This record gives sequence, C-alpha cells and structure tokens, in this order.
Amino acid sequence: MNITVKRPLKTVDIITDMESMSQILQVANDLQTLKDEPTGGLTEGEMSQRRKQGKNLQEELKKLIDAQEASTLVLTLRAVNASQWTQIVVKNTKNEKGVTIKDFPGMVKTALSLMLEKTAWKNGEDVTLDDIPGFVDSLLDTQIMDIMGVIQTLNSPEIALPKAILNLL
Repeated sequence: MNITVKRPLKTVDIITDMESMSQILQVANDLQTLKDEPTGGLTEGEMSQRRKQGKNLQEELKKLIDAQEASTLVLTLRAVNASQWTQIVVKNTKNEKGVTIKDFPGMVKTALSLMLEKTAWKNGEDVTLDDIPGFVDSLLDTQIMDIMGVIQTLNSPEIALPKAILNLL
C-alpha cells in the first residue's frame, strides 16, 4: 500500500484591473454617503429622487464588481518541501552591513515557479501564466505581500494537532 502525504493547497485572488478597483471604491463611497445623509425634512419628491439615485449607484456598483470579477486571477498554490522553501528564502535574502534584506518579489517569482498548480480567471476560465517573472514584476507591493502570506502559510503547515484543539474535546 502506497501512502503519500497530501500537501496543503490554497488559492489567492489577484486583481488585474486596479483602475476598476478605484472606481468600485468611489461608487461604494458615494452610495454609503447617500445612505448616511439624514432624510428628515425631505419632501416625498426628494426622497423618491434619492431612492432612484441609490438604485442607480447600486446598479453601477454591481456592473463594476462583475467586470472586476472577470479580470481577477485566481492562483492555486501547493506547498513545497521545507528544504525547497528554505532554499528559496536563502537565495533571496542578503545581509548588507549587518542588515538583513529580503527580496520578496524574488521569493514570489521562485516560489510560484515551483508551487503554482493552476491559474484561472475568477469566472472559472483557465489561463496559462507563461511569464511568471513578468507577471510578478507587474504586481503592486501589497499584492506581492498577499501572495507571500499565502506562500509562507502553505510552507509552514501544522504537522500535529495542537494541544489546544484536543482540549476542546
């Protein structure tokens, strides 16, 4: 009987259209501002106009979110061996004048080439990521750190049930 260890698997969403994200935030802010405005003293006509404006903002927000979902990339990553992860970290860490400097984009580039199981758009359509270094270079720092968090979590899994969990029984 063959026994294998199933390594952890996680996904991370990457928004590829940051302009639409700005638009979504602006429309959502406008809608929230409209909802927060006091309604006391408004005429029925003004209330009707406000409801119509709110409905229009909700429809616009829905369209923007749907468009963004279509341009959101979902990366499926699988953990690597601890030794491989250590090599990635060592390769992308320097010590200059006593200061440790980590090249997070470099770590992400190297890790993705080993850990990437699947790439698809959020709507489910598969996509091939041919140029991992070019892709990583196009990411925002916050996106790189989001991916790093997933990579670190995957490569530092729990290997035994924590005692606190067993104490719940």
